[in-house]
Amino acid sequence: MKITPALLNSLNACREQTDLFTATFPDGLDVSGEPDTDTIARIAEAKLDVAWLCSRVLIAPAYAEYERVRAPAYAEYERVRAAAMDEYARVTAPAYAEYERVRAPAYAEYERVRAHLAWKILADGKNLRSTP
Repeated sequence: MKITPALLNSLNACREQTDLFTATFPDGLDVSGEPDTDTIARIAEAKLDVAWLCSRVLIAPAYAEYERVRAPAYAEYERVRAAAMDEYARVTAPAYAEYERVRAPAYAEYERVRAHLAWKILADGKNLRSTP
């Protein structure tokens, strides 16, 4: 099978993915035979949505097999990502709390000034657009 921009368009691929594919593989991509690591790396680096393509071109049993093999890899990614995000939140929480402690009064003052200014300009009545 050769993937081309024309094929992607016929499958109603989004413009962003079609443009990414065309930039990555300007002559299209022949997906017959065994993939080489460079091509797989280019697909991953470009963030091409291969799951979407598979969902559009594979027959149901083949797509189910794709999902059966993909699911554990995604679950492992999610496990690692969640642990990293939890650690990130733990480490940054004190800094964010301090940021909010300092920011909140300044923002409240800004909102007070903004409301007061808007009131004065609106009350003046000289700078209003005509309204229905």
